[in-house]
Amino acid sequence: MPRHPHRRDDIKKECLKENVSFTFRGGNEILPGAQDDVYVADTMGELGMFYRLAPVAMVGRTFSRDGGGGHNLIEPAQLECAVLTGPHVQNQQKVFDEMDIADAIRQVTDEDDLADVLRTLLTQPSQLKEAIEKSRQYAARKAGVLERVSTALEPLLSAVATKQEAA
Repeated sequence: MPRHPHRRDDIKKECLKENVSFTFRGGNEILPGAQDDVYVADTMGELGMFYRLAPVAMVGRTFSRDGGGGHNLIEPAQLECAVLTGPHVQNQQKVFDEMDIADAIRQVTDEDDLADVLRTLLTQPSQLKEAIEKSRQYAARKAGVLERVSTALEPLLSAVATKQEAA
């Protein structure tokens, strides 16, 4: 799914160059046909739906050599996907490291490695189930962080408010 729908023409050129049949979700055909090799979801606000439909998510901008650095790693884990990244995760390094320690993410080095990992996950149901469960467990441990931070800040914010009222 391209982050920016305006990249449609570039994606179309790449697909044509590689002789890959495709359908754009944002085009006239909303659903892919049996003849399509690739379904390009070039719409905004629908990523969660695709994460819910797919058992595996390859997080965007982690193969980018232009400093991309990766997008949100937690969202696909929350929506019960096995989470994969490429080698460039600097924008999400702390989260990646935590997920890596928890065995809740798999980093692939290149396109061939990605194909191998996908083949394994999609043909070995037990490995896919384990990968999904580990990412889900990681995300579950992160749930409620906003509430915990708010609870921790409450006494400090109350003290500031009391000082301001007294002044």
